[in-house]
Amino acid sequence: MKIKKLLINGYGKFTDKEINLGSGLNLVFGKNEAGKSTLQSFLKAMLFDFPRKNVDKEGRLPDLKKYKPWSGSVFGGILEIETDDGNLLKIERDFTRKNASVFDDNLRDITSDFPYTKRDGLAVGETLLNMDRECFENTSFIKQGGTIVLHDDRKNLFEKLMNLSQTGNENTSAVSAKTALSSAATSVGNNRTKNKPYNIAMAEHKRLASLMESANQKRHEMAEYSDKQQSLEKEIKDLKSKLVNYEASLETVKLSKEKAVLLRLKNKYDSFSIDIQNFSDEIFATGQLIDNNRLPENITEAEIMENIKKTATAIERQKNIFDGDPEVRHIKLETSKRRKRFWLALCYAGVTVTALLAILFHPVIFIATAIITAFLIYLHLKRVPYTTEDLLEQMSLIKECRQDLVMVNAFIETADRTKALSFEEASGILNELFKNKNRSASLENQLARQKERKFDLEKFRGEVLGQYDNIEQVEGLLNDVNKQIRESGIDETASASIAVNSPRTEFEMKQRELSGVKAVLREYMQSDEEMAQIEESMELCKEKLDFIQIDLQAIELASEIITQAAGKMQEDIIPQLNKKTGVILNRITGGSHSMLATGLDNEMNTEFQNAIHSLWEFSDGTIDQMYFALRVAALEVFSEKESVPIIIDEAFAYYDENRIKSTFDFLYEIAKDKQIVVFTCKEKEIDLVSEYMDVNIIRL
Repeated sequence: MKIKKLLINGYGKFTDKEINLGSGLNLVFGKNEAGKSTLQSFLKAMLFDFPRKNVDKEGRLPDLKKYKPWSGSVFGGILEIETDDGNLLKIERDFTRKNASVFDDNLRDITSDFPYTKRDGLAVGETLLNMDRECFENTSFIKQGGTIVLHDDRKNLFEKLMNLSQTGNENTSAVSAKTALSSAATSVGNNRTKNKPYNIAMAEHKRLASLMESANQKRHEMAEYSDKQQSLEKEIKDLKSKLVNYEASLETVKLSKEKAVLLRLKNKYDSFSIDIQNFSDEIFATGQLIDNNRLPENITEAEIMENIKKTATAIERQKNIFDGDPEVRHIKLETSKRRKRFWLALCYAGVTVTALLAILFHPVIFIATAIITAFLIYLHLKRVPYTTEDLLEQMSLIKECRQDLVMVNAFIETADRTKALSFEEASGILNELFKNKNRSASLENQLARQKERKFDLEKFRGEVLGQYDNIEQVEGLLNDVNKQIRESGIDETASASIAVNSPRTEFEMKQRELSGVKAVLREYMQSDEEMAQIEESMELCKEKLDFIQIDLQAIELASEIITQAAGKMQEDIIPQLNKKTGVILNRITGGSHSMLATGLDNEMNTEFQNAIHSLWEFSDGTIDQMYFALRVAALEVFSEKESVPIIIDEAFAYYDENRIKSTFDFLYEIAKDKQIVVFTCKEKEIDLVSEYMDVNIIRL
């Protein structure tokens, strides 16, 4: 892996800072406080995020707090890298929001390709380099004297060299770890020790077990009451459920009663409404009859009676009138008189002639003629039933009757009726008018009574509503009640029967019984609480014993694993490490040293001038070179999956010019295959690397 570019939005003193690194040797130059450590921290944070701790082992603030932007800009940036297989990746982080994303060279978001945990965040560096932050710092980062505080602390440097050769980690010693584990196991204790945590915990557990046995005897006495309590609580729970159903049924019954009241009210209101409508229909019909029988206001009952009497009188007078027309009869009477006189004269003449003939011819003829003439004279001289005076009187009577009929018809016309042709017809009309007059009065009285009755019904109907404003409000309430009954899911008929059988009495009885049981149990409460405390103490004691056992097992297992791992390192990795270290050491020391290995007495030895010499025999500069060679070799051994850049920070402070030259020659040579970034504050190192081709020099 190679680092291509650092784009810093905000990190420590840097804001909107861009730094481009080459694929080979890079030299980052800057005086003290120029920001070299800030860049190194940014690089590690972009790959691995920040460590999850508040302070480091020396008590300093963690990078998360230490490198918050001074300017208040966005805390984060972008790290552009190139993997060994040629893929370009951009790692983007916002440390304030704790956001992290990874994009490929097509700017496609591939963040999901990397593992993520809530505790450790997005594992980018771990996935790409197959190592965690600590391993990366212990291999890729090479500082002045490693991590020691004082350069002349040779013992500390020696220990780091030994640790690297034994475990591959300069801060981890297999021997120290095993010693620490053995000491830890002894401090925990076992069956053969006394007054250790293990022994104290075992004694406490036995004491608590004895107390628990005594407490169990009391618990046995409580068992029956406890069972009774559980049984009663179950029964009460069932009764409570029934009581809930009962209460719901009561509510349904209440709703049903309310519904019945509303229905009765509505039915009564509807009954009144029907009666009122019937009276309205009757009032309308009576009104129609009154309109049909209504007479003009100027027609009085007295006038009707007067005309009825006049008509009755006229009818009686008409009874004295002969049949037929009196005038015609008068004419006929005068004509009859003239005809009688003519016939009488003719009879007298006939008698005279007959008498003459009888005298002349035969007396029988005279007798016959006389009889016939006498008969004819009788017929003509017969008295008529009326006289002229009678007829004149009849004509006067008829005239008076006609005048009366005209007057009666004039009255009839004022009543909007058709004129009568006779007194009989007029009598019928007048009687009908009289009846209408009386009927109208009766109908008016009837109409008044009907209206009064309707008013009373409307008043009663209004009183039926009582507290309600109108029938629509009643109907709305009735609909609401029906809806509530439907939503309750309880049949009205069934709810009435349920409501009769109330479980409340049994419920209250069971509650009283439960109270009695609880009262008995409360007498044992103190001892039960003590027993609970004993149980809790035993649990804690047992947990403590379990943790101690786990600790002992973990210590034993860790010791075995360390032994196995150290052996594995000695067998497989250390030979490779020693071989690579020798090659590098030979290169940077100009052939003076070609091997660095651990002796039988845990001494770090090297071959020099065909003889084995202890590390302590050489100068600090030589020891630094050996440490540098071992770190570079370890980086190559422990970065098999992906090549890791070598980052060197002021590591050559105590090198002489020859050593610096040989070291940079070595770095320039391996930079052809591996990216190297050297941080320095020395101008002479810039002058030195300026002699090489394709060296990227960055000034802060």
